Amino acid sequence: MDKSNIDERILEEVERYENLYNPTLREYKDAQMSNNSWREISAAVGVEATQCIKIWRRLRDRFVREKKATKGRSGDAGGKKKVWALYHSMLWLDVHVKHRETTSNFDNKVNISRFLNSLFVLELEV
Repeated sequence: MDKSNIDERILEEVERYENLYNPTLREYKDAQMSNNSWREISAAVGVEATQCIKIWRRLRDRFVREKKATKGRSGDAGGKKKVWALYHSMLWLDVHVKHRETTSNFDNKVNISRFLNSLFVLELEV
């Protein structure tokens, strides 16, 4: 089996085991249940369980990055962007992926004050 077929098979199998990707479930934190799920996935795919977990994490992380990239940012160039081949196959995971808000230690009030002071100094020099 080639890499893309294994990736697709693992995605199909993981989707059947919601306890592996849905953090709202109580079973999500049940290590024994997770281990059993990975053993069953391993048997179905024909790849070792530890390798299945690594492949799943790689695919999940890529999906999260792609999802974030499709959101776009202010100032991004327009036009069509290439969509990752497995993105649409993983949209079932979309409702379980939550992006955290970023924070900054950048204090806007201080910087606005500095900016206004610099304008005031420029006016005095003119």
